[in-house]
Amino acid sequence: MLELLLREPGLAELKLNLSKNLEGSLTLKELPLSYRGAYALLDGKVSFKKDEQLSARGRLTARKLGYRGLTLGTARAELFVEGPKLRAYLRAPGLYGEVRKETHLYGRFILSDFRLGYGPAELLVKRGFLSFRKEDGLTFSGKLESFRVTAPQARLEGSAELKGRPDELKASAEVDLFVREKPVEKDLKLTLLLTNGELKLKGASEKTRLRLLYALEKRVGNLKLTRKGKLSLKAEASLKQNEAHGRFTARYALDGKPATLKGRFFLKEDRLRLTVDPSYYEGAKLSYAFKGLSVEGSKDALTGVFKGLKVELLKKEFLTVKESRFYARGSSFRLEPLRFSGVAEGSVTLRKEQELELKAEGVLRLDRLSRHVGSLIKHNLKGVVNFIFTSRGGEFKLTFRTPEAIKVFSDFFYEPFTVGVSGEVRPDAVLMGFSMWFKKGYGTAFVLSNDYRNFSLSYELKGVPLRLVDGVRARLLSSANGRLEVKELKRLYLTGSAVVDGFVKLEKTEKKAAGEKKKLPVEFYLDYRFKTAKGIEVRLPEGRVLSSLEGRAWGRLEELNYRVKAFLRSGKLRYFGREFYLKSSVIELVKEGEHEEMRLDLTLNADLEGYKLFLKIYGSADDPRVYYFSEPPLSKEEILMALIGGGTEESFLPVAEALSKEFKTVGRVKGFLERLFDVQITLGFITSPTGEVGTVARLKKKIGKYLSLVYQTSSIKERRSNYYGGEAVPPADLELVFQFNVYSDQSREYKFRYTREFDF
Repeated sequence: MLELLLREPGLAELKLNLSKNLEGSLTLKELPLSYRGAYALLDGKVSFKKDEQLSARGRLTARKLGYRGLTLGTARAELFVEGPKLRAYLRAPGLYGEVRKETHLYGRFILSDFRLGYGPAELLVKRGFLSFRKEDGLTFSGKLESFRVTAPQARLEGSAELKGRPDELKASAEVDLFVREKPVEKDLKLTLLLTNGELKLKGASEKTRLRLLYALEKRVGNLKLTRKGKLSLKAEASLKQNEAHGRFTARYALDGKPATLKGRFFLKEDRLRLTVDPSYYEGAKLSYAFKGLSVEGSKDALTGVFKGLKVELLKKEFLTVKESRFYARGSSFRLEPLRFSGVAEGSVTLRKEQELELKAEGVLRLDRLSRHVGSLIKHNLKGVVNFIFTSRGGEFKLTFRTPEAIKVFSDFFYEPFTVGVSGEVRPDAVLMGFSMWFKKGYGTAFVLSNDYRNFSLSYELKGVPLRLVDGVRARLLSSANGRLEVKELKRLYLTGSAVVDGFVKLEKTEKKAAGEKKKLPVEFYLDYRFKTAKGIEVRLPEGRVLSSLEGRAWGRLEELNYRVKAFLRSGKLRYFGREFYLKSSVIELVKEGEHEEMRLDLTLNADLEGYKLFLKIYGSADDPRVYYFSEPPLSKEEILMALIGGGTEESFLPVAEALSKEFKTVGRVKGFLERLFDVQITLGFITSPTGEVGTVARLKKKIGKYLSLVYQTSSIKERRSNYYGGEAVPPADLELVFQFNVYSDQSREYKFRYTREFDF
């Protein structure tokens, strides 16, 4: 019996029995093993026997198993040998396999949730297999149906296949790349060929092309990368031993023109040198001058210089960032105060010891900001806002306030006003207060949120002078209060009430063709009540009306319901060339679901050649009913004949439309005569100086472009009511008219008229 015992470090115990047959055992306990980059601590026992042939069996455990930085964990093996035949079973977390030898050597390993670590990176194989076979030569194959590689701030997911021999390996993969959980590259197809110590790697996707050539023994090669898109990139690198150097060019779309950024890099062992060249850009609105960036050092210590940046909008300075240095050592980092000026003035400091700390403080100069965005937001601001932003670890805090009131000139208010703002933003809350002061009014608002998805805004306005300029021109004094609720950034609910007074000017515009309504990005619901206190003066194309109103609007904005009642207390309107006086009247607008209606109850009166005309229009605006009479009494025909002579003008209220139905009979006769004789006919009433009332007909016939003949006859005998004559206008674009008349008593009259409109 022979015993051999080895100790320190670990234990290896060999026992041999040198009797008729050779037999023995090998016992291992935490025995360190290192071979060509592989390492492990071995435990186990193998028994063996040699008579006619060698036989052996045993169990081994390899702990802290690794290969060139790859962490494999713990693996267990069970071994059986019978002469030339071999069976071995291998188990590890996420891996199970066997190796057999009958006539040839064969092995297969199944991977399921198999993990492999390399520093901070990890490979996870959800499903896959690897196999090898040695017959004439060694061949192997494998398939990773689903794998994932994770590293700090990045993740690679996909599938892969491989096959080959020791002197030739072929592999293919299709992967997706994510950086900070955002997809950067989709469906990147990779092919790898390893032959005679030379590695060839190619990659292609819709936007990216990748190529790597590398000689493993000489350790030399080159790398090329191109990427298209909004941000395009082209990079080339030469690899030699433990060195890599190259250059890159990045292009990105900015303000309608491409901007370019170029740089160089150099790596040697753990040394790094990176340089980003200065670049200049001038677009239609935006221009900048970037003065460059340089970084140098090792993985343990880096030093960098940001050389400055100047940004202009429309040839005006927007922001200037001055030169600053930064330092990194191990996991710590420090940025010297980065100072900026322009629209905002202040500094930024950044450092990391245990946690990343950021602090930015300064002032936002609103007068400078207004130079760039004032016309866009239709506001001109004068004043400053102080701000401080701090961040440490996962916590941050932003505070801002106006040290003095801001002066505001706005297109939406008809007098300048002052504003005060203060607020605080934290991970768990948004708090903001807003106040505005006018000569005789004020407004306040408060915003609250605790999750950045649900917001509550409450407001109050008192005597705020609003001005509307788009579509409807208005100057209104408004007092209101209410609340705006935002739910999950998807739904908005506005509730409240308002009192408005002032004046509104309406102009009738052509209706646009109905098109597909643009869908709002959010659902907007409201329930709002409104009324007037003193009243609103409404300026219409046909005159002015003093009115008061009350109403309510509710429901979803795209399907809004409303009920509005306008009380027209008085007014002076012009229809058919005559002044009508509006008395107590009502207009009601209703929309509830599919029902939509405008109802009228209008009362008007007018002077009609010594007569008083009374007019009432009521019912639906689509089919109004009309009632009219005069004092002293005239027949309907006589009233209509008087109105026809004046013509109609553009109007908002449907007075002319309602009366036009009464003109059908008279209008048809008048139109037939005009078409038959190609003359212009005017019918109406006339009153003589003695008080005699009669009808009058005036015919006008154009002779050429500049001359017209006129004939007028009436039922009264006053000489100036019956005549014939002519009118002449000069060919120039002048408001001149020469007129001559021959009256029934053969007297003549000549007139020269010059017309000009004065705008007071």
